Amino acid sequence: TMSDDGSGSEFEEEQTRQRPAKRARGGRSQFIEEEVDVEDDEDEEDEEDDNEDENEEADEEDEGDEIDEEETERHNRRLDAERRRREEEELREHVKQRYESERATRYADDEEPVQGRFQDLPDAQRDPKLWLMKCKPGAEKMLVISLMQKYLDSRETERPLQIKSALCTDIKGYIYVEAMREAHVREATQGLNNLFYKIVQVPTKEMTDVMRVRAAEKAPLGRGSWVRLKRNDEYKDDLAQVVYLEADGSRATIRLIPRLKIYLQREDNEYGKVRPPARLFNPEEVSRLTGEEVMSTRSVNSGEGYVYDGMTFEDGCLIKTIAVRGLRWENVTPSLV
Repeated sequence: TMSDDGSGSEFEEEQTRQRPAKRARGGRSQFIEEEVDVEDDEDEEDEEDDNEDENEEADEEDEGDEIDEEETERHNRRLDAERRRREEEELREHVKQRYESERATRYADDEEPVQGRFQDLPDAQRDPKLWLMKCKPGAEKMLVISLMQKYLDSRETERPLQIKSALCTDIKGYIYVEAMREAHVREATQGLNNLFYKIVQVPTKEMTDVMRVRAAEKAPLGRGSWVRLKRNDEYKDDLAQVVYLEADGSRATIRLIPRLKIYLQREDNEYGKVRPPARLFNPEEVSRLTGEEVMSTRSVNSGEGYVYDGMTFEDGCLIKTIAVRGLRWENVTPSLV
C-alpha cells in the first residue's frame, strides 16, 4: 500500500514537476509569437518606409524630368530666336550689299543725274532704261508680239533675254524696248524683220511721258460738221456734211455727192471693178440715160428734191441716213479740187 502511495505521490510529483514545464513552454511560444508579430510589424513599417522612399524618389525623378523638359524647351526657344535673328541680319546684309553694289555700278552709256520730278526719286536712276527703235509703219504691234514671244521662248534656254518689256504707242513707225543696256536690246531684236537697228535711248525725264495715256480730244459732232465715210463701198472716204443729228447721237443724216452706176460703161458695170464717178444729180440726164422719169418730191430744206432708185436727192446731193460709228470727223477739212 505504501508502495502504492509512494508511487502515487511520485506520480503526483512528476505531474507537479511537469505542469510548470508546460506553462513554461506555453509562455515561450507566446513570447516568440509576440516577437514574430513585432518583427512583422517592423518589416511592414520598413516596407512602408521603403515604399515611401521609392515614391519620393519617383516623384523627385518626375519633377526632375519636368524640370529637364522645361529647360530643354527654353533652350530650344533661345536657339530658334538666335537663328531667326541671325537669318534676318544675313538677309539685311545681303540686300544692303546688293543694292549698294548696283548703286556703285555705272555703265558707260548711263546719263548724268537728271533734274525735275526724278530728283526726289533716287531709285529711278537704277531702273531699266527705255530704248527707241524705228520700224516699218504699220508693223509696230506685230514686232512687239514677236519680241515678247522670243523672250518667252528664251526663258527655257540657258541664256534668256535680258529685256524687261516691249511696247508701241500711237506714234507710227516706232517701238520701245525696256532694258538695262543697249546690248541687251540689240541681242533681243536680232533677226526680226521690218526693224531698223538704230537704237536711241529715251531720256530718263521723258520716260513717263511715253507711258502717259493721251486722251484724244474729239471734236463734238453736230449739224454742219464735215465728215468722211468709213464704210467699205463706193463712198469710202468721201466727204459729206451733217444736216441732221438724232437726239441720242447714234444716227446722222448727211449729204454728199452721189456716185451712180449709170455713169459706168457696160463692161465696167459687169465686172464691178471701177468706182463710179462723183457727179451732182441731174434729173434730165438720169432720165435720158435710163429712159425712166425721175419723180420730184418735197425737199426737207425747201430745195429741189428727187427720188431715184430708192434714193433721195436734194440740190444735186444724195441725202443719206447713216450710223455715227460709220463716220470719221477728226481733222476733216473740205477743200476745192
